[in-house]
Amino acid sequence: SISESTAIEGEGGGNENKNNEETEKIKTISITVSENKYFYDNKSIEFEYILDMLKESDKNTIIEVTENNATHKAYDKLIEKIKELELSLIEK
Repeated sequence: SISESTAIEGEGGGNENKNNEETEKIKTISITVSENKYFYDNKSIEFEYILDMLKESDKNTIIEVTENNATHKAYDKLIEKIKELELSLIEK
């Protein structure tokens, strides 16, 4: 009976903690490109500000980019930067 209780504790305790940590680490930054402007949190922001956010991001950050009548130049500029920094990208 001792080995049983140890196994249960180990399973429950260990796995729960691990899952919580992993969930917290994943962060999503949603950016919308409309015409030649960038929007974050429904506010128009400068590309330099996005760059800072991207540089501070790590492998657990997902960058979600929504294209809304964006110019190719503005859109490609952002996508290229995300790929250059090797961040996870979701294009909508």
